[in-house]
Amino acid sequence: MAIKTFPLLLAVLAVLLVAHTVSSEEDIDRSGLLFIENPDTNPEIISPARALLDSPTSRRRVCTAAMCQRVCRALYYRFGRCNINRICVCSNF
Repeated sequence: MAIKTFPLLLAVLAVLLVAHTVSSEEDIDRSGLLFIENPDTNPEIISPARALLDSPTSRRRVCTAAMCQRVCRALYYRFGRCNINRICVCSNF
């Protein structure tokens, strides 16, 4: 009896693993905008208000177009660009 239940148990575990993987991928919010400070050296997700109101000289920020695009693509956003405050802005539009 134990030999027959082992494949069934293995199949149930495989289904649960697939279901968990699919649900965790859907939990990522890919809509709207994401603001990332210093995507190259020390990435930190910041609030939209802080991203838009801070002056670019208040801190040393580094934002290159290539690095911003790579970070945004890794986070499942379509586009990545640096704004005037040298903050990486990820978006799907």
